[in-house]
Parts: sequence; C-alpha cells; structure tokens
Amino acid sequence: AGITVNKIASDTNASVAGGTYDVKGLQVNSSSAESITAIGVGVSAAEMAGLAGNMAINRIGNDTSASLDDATVTAVQDIGVVSTSSDTIKNYAGTLGAGGKLGAGMSVSYNELTGSTTSSVARATLNAVGNGDGISLPVLAQDTGTEQDKKHGIVVAAEAAHDLDSKAVTAGIAASGDMAIASGTTVTVNKLKGETKASVTASSLRLLSTAPPCLR
Repeated sequence: AGITVNKIASDTNASVAGGTYDVKGLQVNSSSAESITAIGVGVSAAEMAGLAGNMAINRIGNDTSASLDDATVTAVQDIGVVSTSSDTIKNYAGTLGAGGKLGAGMSVSYNELTGSTTSSVARATLNAVGNGDGISLPVLAQDTGTEQDKKHGIVVAAEAAHDLDSKAVTAGIAASGDMAIASGTTVTVNKLKGETKASVTASSLRLLSTAPPCLR
C-alpha cells in the first residue's frame, strides 16, 4: 500500500494604505501560482492472494489579495489594483493486485482547491488621465491559454484560475483455473471552493482629461 499527502497553504498580499501620491502611474499587483503533481503506484502479487492499495491526498489553500485603502492618488498614466492566482493539482494513481485465488486493487484520491482572490479599494480618492501603457489583465483564451489584455484609466480587477486533473486506474487479477475472485475499485473526490472578488467602497474614482499642473 502507498499513501501520499501533499499540502500547500499560502497567503500573498500587496497593499497601499494611507498617504497622498502625485505619480506617473501606480500599480498594486498581487500574483500567485501554486501546483502539485502527484504520481502513486501500488502493486502486489502473491501465489494465493494479491492485495494492493494506493491513497493520495492533495490540498492547496491559496489566498491572494491586492488593496488600496485610505489614500489619495493622482496619476498621469494609469492606476491599477489587480490580484491574480493560478492553482493546479495533477494526480495520477495506479494499482494492481494479482493472486492465484484472489486479486484485488483499490485506489483512493482526494483533491481540494480552496482560497480567495480579491482586489479592493476602500475610502480612497483616485484620479487618473489614462495616458500610460495600460494595466495588464490575464485573459483565459480557449485555444491559446492565458493571454494579456490592456485596460486604461483606473482598474480594479481579480482573476483566478483552477485546474484539477485526476486519473486513477485499478485492476485485480486472479489466475487460478478453479474458482477465483478479482476486483478493482477506484474512488476519487474533488473539491473546489473559493471566492474571486473585486470591490470599490466609499471611494471617489475620476478620469481626468489632462494632467494637473503638479504633474506636467
């Protein structure tokens, strides 16, 4: 029998709190990427009875946040508050039990992806002209994977991607010419739970037509 346990717990944060800023541009970016790849194989062979088992537990709990609070920001270019996360679990399991009278194999896997991805602006005054190169945002394209999109002005965004791939193969072989029993059992449980949220509360956001004198 084989038992594998993999666990990742992480907290990634970027923040600006308080102050007055006259700047060319401002980006508050928080980004994280966590992955687990697990491969488990169980094999048992015996003259009379062969019993084999394999268990895998894979868990990722990932919190990613970007925040801008209690600040006044004036920018010639762009202001961005962006959080992105990408979590991946790949689990591959195989079990073979072979015996003369009894052959049994069993594979059990539990895969869990949880966590939050949040971007927030609270009690802030933000002014931007939007003349910069733009704020990069990831866009999941069906054919080409992740691409980058550009937004101008004031951008508050959160983006999360979760990928869970679990495959299990189980077999039991009984080779007796008389009465024999063979069985193979596979149990897989996948759990996805989390929050992706972008918010603006008690704040003033304004796009300017020209830069203020202090930034010219």
